[in-house]
Amino acid sequence: MKNSKVLTIALLGLLATATTSYATPPHGGPGMHGGPGMHGGPGMFGGSGVFGEPGMGAGPGRFLPVLLKSAKLDAKQRERVRAIVEAHRPNFQQLFTELHKAHEELGDRLFGTGKLTEKDLAPEVARMISLREKVTREGVKVMLEVREVLTVEQLDKVETTAGRIRDLRK
Repeated sequence: MKNSKVLTIALLGLLATATTSYATPPHGGPGMHGGPGMHGGPGMFGGSGVFGEPGMGAGPGRFLPVLLKSAKLDAKQRERVRAIVEAHRPNFQQLFTELHKAHEELGDRLFGTGKLTEKDLAPEVARMISLREKVTREGVKVMLEVREVLTVEQLDKVETTAGRIRDLRK
């Protein structure tokens, strides 16, 4: 039960951050609040995002490094986590590039001239939903792989830290 809570908290954090990344230009320029990413937060493994992409540093996922730090990973575990992240980086970069493009296309349609209905935008909305689902599924894969690196004791430490963070945020 405890371990499923840890996975849920970490996963929700990752997914919350991942789905907001489309607001940042793919070149890593300023986000909505003037810094890299939507809220100016740094990324987890270099670059401005959790996986080095621009814009993934916002939201609860920014606590993932703290959660992993609380687990006190040894050098071998840190390298395994880094390898997991690196293995998924191309997939995330592709998905976020596509999501950014879909967001831009939707914005172009919304702010263009002429009459427009919800039905007219259905293809763009469906594409964005599909891409966000793919990001979510990729995030789940990463989290399940990272989870396999941690011991039961480390997962307990992560759960304790996540609980403290959750309490602070209330």
